[in-house]
Amino acid sequence: MALSPRVRWSRESPQDPPADQTAVTVWVDDDALIENVSADATSWLGFLPAELVGSSVTELVHPEHVPQLELHACSFEEPRTVAARMICRDGRVVPAEIIRYPKDHSRDMSRIDVITWM
Repeated sequence: MALSPRVRWSRESPQDPPADQTAVTVWVDDDALIENVSADATSWLGFLPAELVGSSVTELVHPEHVPQLELHACSFEEPRTVAARMICRDGRVVPAEIIRYPKDHSRDMSRIDVITWM
């Protein structure tokens, strides 16, 4: 899937997202358990990063979108983008684009960027 212009910044440069977007970076292990999450998780998901560590990333994604993430796909070369809905602490469901990157073997984890716009 081609990236939309709204999220193109995420793959092409390390700069901050445009003002109308929020990005959360999540690092997950092979079992999709969250190892680390950026502080932006608090601003739009309502969770403190420490609350998310150890939980499955699937708990944040609307159930109908979980299969699209292909969390257990072992090998792929390019980042994959999925349109999905995220579940916030207060029960709100917000649209997002999720970019799943190939496994970083030096960290033994995979990076997932979750991008939404307010």
